[in-house]
Amino acid sequence: MGAPPDGAQWTLLADRESDIYETFLRCQENRWHFILRAGQPRALAQEDGSVFTAVSEGRELGRFTLDIRARPGQSARQAVLVVRSRPVVLRPPWRPGVGLKPCTLNVVEAQEIDAPPGVEPIRWVLLTDWPCERFESAMRVVKAYACRWLIEQYHKCLKSGTGVEQSQLSTAHHITALLGILAVVAVRLLNMKLLAAHGPDQPIRGDQLDPTAMAILEAHYGQPPGGWTHQTLLVGIARMGGFLARRGDGTPGWLTIWRGWDKLSLLVQGFELARSERCG
Repeated sequence: MGAPPDGAQWTLLADRESDIYETFLRCQENRWHFILRAGQPRALAQEDGSVFTAVSEGRELGRFTLDIRARPGQSARQAVLVVRSRPVVLRPPWRPGVGLKPCTLNVVEAQEIDAPPGVEPIRWVLLTDWPCERFESAMRVVKAYACRWLIEQYHKCLKSGTGVEQSQLSTAHHITALLGILAVVAVRLLNMKLLAAHGPDQPIRGDQLDPTAMAILEAHYGQPPGGWTHQTLLVGIARMGGFLARRGDGTPGWLTIWRGWDKLSLLVQGFELARSERCG
């Protein structure tokens, strides 16, 4: 991709599988910022120990509370995490025939304290070139990493929902063209799902769905008793894709949301085509 254009900043945000030494160097060479979760105890160039031991020995910058959702075998809880940070110089790993240079970056740790018995404490160790000398700047790094869940939801919609990897297109040019369309669709569907999650009972605006699409949904399922809200709109579209919407079915998944949106889009196109032929 090369360097970002003038006036723009790019940040690579990734989980532990991206903890690769050459990734740090490539980001620095191309003027990308990065926030990567540490996946291995990288050795330091100017002192003993690793990034894990170095940051855990740093001074505490502050604390924050994190709401943890329920998981199998674990109930929901509020976790208190201590934030620490410090700069380090990484010792380059050996590569055959290649001499890598040392890499200077910052390490931020968010470590849970007083975790319930039998529960593994949360610990995020993040490698970044963002400034993090103060608690506010270190928390900016932590909050940015927390956005990874949203990014994963987007890619899940793009892959599991729209099925971009199943297109069977044979050239990079054609795949890129399809991705340019489906990427926008994925953003729209993700926005719809987030609105349903955070404001389920809020009425939808008139510009959120085409009037023809609304008429088709009402023809299939009738108007919801309380009117169209973010939640009823998402469920209505998912029902077009096979979601049964029974009391215990929970939230629609990406597959039924995509199938419903795709079917609804085709019905809208067919209706508009038929209307244009009548008018002509």
